Amino acid sequence: MFATHAGGMAFLEYDFLDQNQNWHGTSAASSADNSDKRLRTNFVTAGLQYTFNRSWGIIAQLPFAQRFFKTTADDGSIVGFDHSALGDLRVEGVYTGLSPERLDDEPR
Repeated sequence: MFATHAGGMAFLEYDFLDQNQNWHGTSAASSADNSDKRLRTNFVTAGLQYTFNRSWGIIAQLPFAQRFFKTTADDGSIVGFDHSALGDLRVEGVYTGLSPERLDDEPR
């Protein structure tokens, strides 16, 4: 989808990951040999996109992750950890002027 005019928009993306099954290769495996019991992660990415004109734009994204981890401690007890952190800010320049769809409607 190509921009038809200048302007901006904000967006929010949410993803969820629940690693609750043990695997060995391509098959399910017993949890008896794995000290990790649960890994659950919420990913949220906030972003802004601004189009300066039909050919140029910029996108900025800031990811955030909240993770819960349950494992077996050295003494055999089950312990859980919650951790949250911001990721690296990503900034991208966008140029669509070389796309065939854009070249067909440019003045010659």
